[in-house]
Amino acid sequence: MGSYCEQSCICCRDKIMDKDCFEQCYSYTGIGPDIPRTLWEADGVVSTSGTLVLEVTELTDGNLDILLNGVSQGLTLDLNDSIVITSDVLNSIVIRPSASNVDVTVDLCLNVSYECC
Repeated sequence: MGSYCEQSCICCRDKIMDKDCFEQCYSYTGIGPDIPRTLWEADGVVSTSGTLVLEVTELTDGNLDILLNGVSQGLTLDLNDSIVITSDVLNSIVIRPSASNVDVTVDLCLNVSYECC
């Protein structure tokens, strides 16, 4: 994935919203439905929203379920699939494979806005 991150600040009435970009490749070995993996978490940051791009570059079996804020989005990704999701509330991004003992590699790019002051 090419880099396009650029930080900016948006002023809205009495709130100041900051914006960051996060890019990361994640590789997991031997995971399954009982071992979901958190790719990103707000970790106490307030008023988070954002757009994410998720691409599956390795998946040895089954497909991946995407969970935003702990809730399945009803979207499954197969090998070489990618998806773009925008969410006005974004506290966590989690993947959960449908099969057991799966090797997974995903690329995540996230543009996230949050209240900074």
